[in-house]
Amino acid sequence: VELPKVLELSRRQNVAIKISGACTLSKAGYPFPDIWDPLARIFDAWGIDRCLWGTDWTRAFAVVDYEEAVKCFRLTDRLTEDERATLMGGACSRAYNWAP
Repeated sequence: VELPKVLELSRRQNVAIKISGACTLSKAGYPFPDIWDPLARIFDAWGIDRCLWGTDWTRAFAVVDYEEAVKCFRLTDRLTEDERATLMGGACSRAYNWAP
């Protein structure tokens, strides 16, 4: 229901989106295969450079194991290595002009 609104917001070039809690929306369990088609729509609309990964751990821990929430993004073949690096830290570093 909310995905069309999220996709609509992508037209605003001065914003980024946090990709967090995605695993909690899965109805399939680890490795959460049903999250990838909606995520692909978000990545396509927003561009991976404006997507910032997070676990939403303050809410997610009741539904999903932290290791699995991270592992499903680290080990998926739905992201290239460059996309993974961007999503899981690179875009955030650029958005906040921060270097570790």
